[in-house]
Amino acid sequence: MKTSISNNHFQIFRDFISRELGIYYTQAQDSDVERNLNLLSKEFGYNDIVAFVNWISSRKLNEKQIEIIANQITIGETYFFREKESYQVLKTKIIPDLIKQRQSTTKTIRIWSAGCCSGEEPYSIAILLYQLIPDIENWKISITGTDLNLKFLKKAEAGIYSKWSFRENSDWTINRYFNKLGKDSFEIIPEIKKMVKFSYLNLVEENFPSITNGLNNIDILFCRNVLMYFSPQTSSSIIKCFRNTLASDGWFLLSSVETNLIRNKVFRPVMISKQTFYKKNAGKSKLLEPYKTPISITDTSFKIFSKSQKVEIPIFVKENIVKEKPIILPVEKTVIHLHESEEETFQSALLSFENGLYFDVLERLEKFIENTGNINPEIFMLLARSYANIGKHQEAEIFSEKALQIDKTNIAYRVFNATILHECGKINLALSSYKKVLYLDPDFVIAHFSIATILKSMEKRNECQKHFNKSLELLQNYSDDEILEASEGLTAGRIREIITSISANI
Repeated sequence: MKTSISNNHFQIFRDFISRELGIYYTQAQDSDVERNLNLLSKEFGYNDIVAFVNWISSRKLNEKQIEIIANQITIGETYFFREKESYQVLKTKIIPDLIKQRQSTTKTIRIWSAGCCSGEEPYSIAILLYQLIPDIENWKISITGTDLNLKFLKKAEAGIYSKWSFRENSDWTINRYFNKLGKDSFEIIPEIKKMVKFSYLNLVEENFPSITNGLNNIDILFCRNVLMYFSPQTSSSIIKCFRNTLASDGWFLLSSVETNLIRNKVFRPVMISKQTFYKKNAGKSKLLEPYKTPISITDTSFKIFSKSQKVEIPIFVKENIVKEKPIILPVEKTVIHLHESEEETFQSALLSFENGLYFDVLERLEKFIENTGNINPEIFMLLARSYANIGKHQEAEIFSEKALQIDKTNIAYRVFNATILHECGKINLALSSYKKVLYLDPDFVIAHFSIATILKSMEKRNECQKHFNKSLELLQNYSDDEILEASEGLTAGRIREIITSISANI
């Protein structure tokens, strides 16, 4: 295989990795780039790395091809309770305070380990919570680990580790929380394993905050030894999205070598036992730049029309599927009749929503409704989405139902309502709401997929498989990298893989 490569081809590959994965290579790391190029060229069947670079630069790679590259490029160096000083602060201060705060209220804690690698970090967090909460079975604990390397995630889900993952840990930890499988093989106990869920997420795509994948209203967000591999611009953009994913008093943990990445006032540094942690600055911030909307909003959801304008808007009509009778929203239900000053109020609230200033949205729109008596469903939905993103799901349910009372045929509203009901634990109502989506559009993939996941949790295996099979049938109409409607950024290929994985265990 040829190993010589021009500076131009080096730059093409560096740009590709930065664009698709967010990983930033400097020219000083060209030896690492060339090593990865040699391995990837073989993986994709090329004997010439120049030909391989030309190939990736001449086409849009599908999701599976991107994953193969990610598996080679990403680094998997981690172990249990890494950076012990931080865990000590979590154990003695941050988590006990959170437990005390929630003990008499919601009994919920939501934690996200972003870039979780092979799972040591989220399992370490689960062990801490297990130690600190005596009645943990009465709590609703959500610990999510995400990564873009599928090999890492597969290992994390298995929960089996060698002694190398326990360096700097006592034998007591291993003996208490792991079952020995062999001389150098240890499996985490079921009580801890069931506390953590793992899923694929490419941080560069910024598909968060999101109700669908549980990445919203997070109490503690770990992203350590991850952002240092990204360009400064990419890191800054991701950090802003992290801020919007946190609860109003949420904590953000970086590694000690990444603290220089926090350069504005969206986080407040807090020094505890000589360790720097970051707390969300819940006040209004003018430093935030607009970014991708946290909760998916369809093109029809927030259009403002003048009083004289008449429109008919078909919703969710797929370009590659011909509908005999597309659903048409009645004009009077999709048009917002606002005076200019009221339009400005709504647009200001929408901009605040896009910047993650959800309390500002609530203040503006609730005052707006009080002063004008406006009952437009899109305003109700913006309120519902804002409440959802601060973890107030009951209020989100109320406002989404108000929107549906006015516009019963809006699929976007119905899917959101079903998602919120599911989040609130109202399983039967969520199931009913998703079925109403199918009444409006029998071929709506996300409805079939969501119904199947609910039925699986109810151990209704035959019905579950029926809806999974229907989902797979409908997914044949989509390319792997096509993002599905109401999916919070999930592609057809990703949903297909999830279904295949779940079906294998039914």
